[in-house]
Amino acid sequence: MKLITENEGKVFNPPLHAGVTSREIVGVDMPAQHVAFHMSTITPEGGGSELDTHSISEQIFYVLSGQVKFLGRGTEVIARTGQAVFIPAGEPHASINEGDVDAVCLVVTAPPL
Repeated sequence: MKLITENEGKVFNPPLHAGVTSREIVGVDMPAQHVAFHMSTITPEGGGSELDTHSISEQIFYVLSGQVKFLGRGTEVIARTGQAVFIPAGEPHASINEGDVDAVCLVVTAPPL
């Protein structure tokens, strides 16, 4: 068991994610082997990710604040505060913050990228 404090974990800008800053809460650099958990802040008016696919990893995005548009295979959903989006392995997806305030999401990825 490990308590993780608010200042632990590396801060990084994920590749292919413009205007996104993430902080790893749990991941392969910490004691986890099968899951990654981080918090991402997406800047308003266009911050987000390009179309991406993870062949073996599933992802869950839980919106803590703001709203995020997720694009997938012919689908589009807008997740708002308190809502989550599940992305199965192998499904192309992109995200964008079209709002005028930062969007903050908790992101679970299993297995880690």
